Amino acid sequence: MVDRSRSCRACANNQTNQNNRPNMPQSNSLMRKLQAIDFAITETVLYLDAYPESRTALAYYKKLIEERDRILAQMEGRGTPLTHRDNNDQGRWTWTNGPWPWQIDAN
Repeated sequence: MVDRSRSCRACANNQTNQNNRPNMPQSNSLMRKLQAIDFAITETVLYLDAYPESRTALAYYKKLIEERDRILAQMEGRGTPLTHRDNNDQGRWTWTNGPWPWQIDAN
C-alpha cells in the first residue's frame, strides 16, 4: 500500500522549494505568470459565457489580456519564443534551437 500522506507532503515540499528558489531565472518566472494568466483568462471566458452582461468580468478579462500582452512582450524581448510563429530569424528556422516553452526549468 502506498503511504499517500508522505507522498503528498513530499510534493508540497517540492513545490515550496521550487517557488522559493532565490536564483530562479526571470524567463522561468515569466512563464509561470503567463500560465497563471492563461488559466485565469480561460476561467473568465467560461464565466462570461454564462454571464455575458457582467461588466466586472469583462473589465477583468480586458485587464488579464493586457497583462498577458505585457508578459509576452517581455519574453519576446528576451528571445524566448512561445510558438513557431515567434521565429524571428528570417534566414533560418530557430524555433527548435532552445528549450521548449513548456520546459520551464530549462528556460
